[in-house]
Amino acid sequence: MINIIILAGGNGTRLWPSSVPTKPKQFMHLSNMAIYEHILSLFEDNNLFRHIFFSANISHSKILLDKYKNNKKITFLFEERSLGTTLATFLCINKLNKNDIFLVLNVDQHLFCDDFIPNIIKGCNKVIANNTIVLFGVDNSKNINNNDYTYIGIDEQKNIQKFYEKNTINLQENNKYLLYTGIFIAKVGVILKHINYISPKIIDYIKKIEEFSYQYKNRRYFFFDEDIDIVSIENILISKINANYLDYVKLNYWYDLGNWDSLKNNSSVDCNNNYSIGNISLDNVRNSYIVSTKNITRIQNCEDIIVINNDNGLFIKKINDKFINFNLDDIGIIYSKWGFYIYHFQSKYFVIKSLFFTFKGATSLQKHLLRDEYVFVIKGKILLQYNKGRYILKENEIFFIEKYNIHKITNVNIKGESVVLELQIGKDITETDIIRYQI
Repeated sequence: MINIIILAGGNGTRLWPSSVPTKPKQFMHLSNMAIYEHILSLFEDNNLFRHIFFSANISHSKILLDKYKNNKKITFLFEERSLGTTLATFLCINKLNKNDIFLVLNVDQHLFCDDFIPNIIKGCNKVIANNTIVLFGVDNSKNINNNDYTYIGIDEQKNIQKFYEKNTINLQENNKYLLYTGIFIAKVGVILKHINYISPKIIDYIKKIEEFSYQYKNRRYFFFDEDIDIVSIENILISKINANYLDYVKLNYWYDLGNWDSLKNNSSVDCNNNYSIGNISLDNVRNSYIVSTKNITRIQNCEDIIVINNDNGLFIKKINDKFINFNLDDIGIIYSKWGFYIYHFQSKYFVIKSLFFTFKGATSLQKHLLRDEYVFVIKGKILLQYNKGRYILKENEIFFIEKYNIHKITNVNIKGESVVLELQIGKDITETDIIRYQI
């Protein structure tokens, strides 16, 4: 029997503003089900699969546990902060035996086709027969032909020649490459053998992280605050393994739901070339993309627009001939170690922005020389350190921070995120007007 590891700890920045850290892409709906539900439905009722490990951020625990808390086949691993795909994977297999077989995949993939489960069995048989790590690839095509992915180089004997990182190959020679989907299957013992040889520090990190964890029923919580420069399991492990220890299975169907073009390809389209998700009413609307998590969103007499209407607000943007053409700098969202913030109004003398703090997120200890600030708690609860004082602020409470005064904001909302509205007033407001005492 095969164990499944589903990695769902990302913030989904490529799909902003429909996807935000407080409710990233894996919780978006596609065909009346959240993306993560589609993935889980593939495995939870199939007896071929013994157990499912689902790795996610702790701020999303309520959404997941409300639906699956009594499901004994699923173990949830909740990270206080992102540990990256490498550590998340190894924390899952740390509870398995050396001869156990496991399949790893990211949550933001569309895999619903008749041959996916048979291909898993095919990969499992290769693992058993040859003790290899089997990668799942897909033919390069016009839908996914770009250098934003990693690729598997195939020689004339149809063996893996090399594993290519992003932006390192010539995609004109399509027949020589398979796009790597991020899915692989292996034995626990084989993976541990390679990681001990290539990067033994991973095992040390796992031991440290385990010390900062606790288990309750079918979930484990990890509270680990050390900075770790380990992100992708492809960079740390797979790209460094000798190709003789790698094999592959070729998929006929695969979509990455982590970008707008793929999401468009998997959304319903009407006769006016509109792609829509949610409860939406359209009148004389063409060539547009609309997502709504509200009761109903009605749009009239528009074309070539993106409309996102969710709990984080309303976003509307004109699009070009290409389906989506915007970036984070255009929108004004800035990510930080403690969460992210969004500008609502910005001038030389006056700024309004919202600060979204993740669970236990905290700013640096800091002061400003050119501006005063008002902080207003919209959601949650914060601890404000102001000079030598400490103040708890709850929803609808406000605090004035005068320039030259040292301060720090920490999210102390045990239920998850906190949101703060910040008003800045000064002579010349810039992000460089900050003196940090503690990072």
